[in-house]
Parts: sequence; structure tokens; C-alpha cells
Amino acid sequence: MMTFEDYKCETLDNAKEVVEETFENYDSFDSLFDDPFVDDSVTGNGSGSFTFNSYRAKENISQVIWDDEVISRFEDWGYEGIPTEKGPEAIDVIVRCIALDVIRDELEEYYEELVDDAIEMGCN
Repeated sequence: MMTFEDYKCETLDNAKEVVEETFENYDSFDSLFDDPFVDDSVTGNGSGSFTFNSYRAKENISQVIWDDEVISRFEDWGYEGIPTEKGPEAIDVIVRCIALDVIRDELEEYYEELVDDAIEMGCN
């Protein structure tokens, strides 16, 4: 069972790994930011599943689908509530994408720190 806070923390950790591995390949955070949305290790959006396990996805979402903030964010993204007809893996992916959007500023700060550190070390 995951809360939305759990999703945000896990997504931030996973996205930081991707940013750390790839930040040197980008001119700006904006150009980098789209990639974690389709990275299976961050959101699962590339393949349509983060867990590759329907049971685990169902467990993950079992608490978050009742969260008013999450329901509101689904609506902000154009859904009419939680799209249960899409199944647990799709919902899990969507929540991870929403979480990634929510933690954008934190991730951008991390990117900037990495860039600054690389410049200080003379790597850029």
C-alpha cells in the first residue's frame, strides 16, 4: 500500500538516479524533464507498467485511489476521477506521472546542483 507521499518520495528517488546518469546529455532541465515521464524505472509510462506485476500494482494503488488530492490531480490531468477501467498497472503509472509532475521543482534543484558541481570540477 502506498500513499501519495510514498509515490512522490519513490518517484523522486528514481528520477534522481536517471538525472544523475544523464544530466550531462542535456542543455537544460526542461529538455531533460520529458525523459523521466517515459522511463520505466521512474514512471513505467514507456511500457505501460512500472511494476510489471498486476497484483503488486493493485497493492500499490489500494490506498492512494481514495486520496482526495490524488483524485483532484487526476481530474486536473483530464480524467473524471480514477480511471479504474484502465486497470491497476495503468493507474499506478498515472499516479507516478502525476507525482513526477508534483516533484518537478525538487528534481530541477537536484539537476542544478549536479550541473554546478560538474562546473566546479571543470567537467563542463
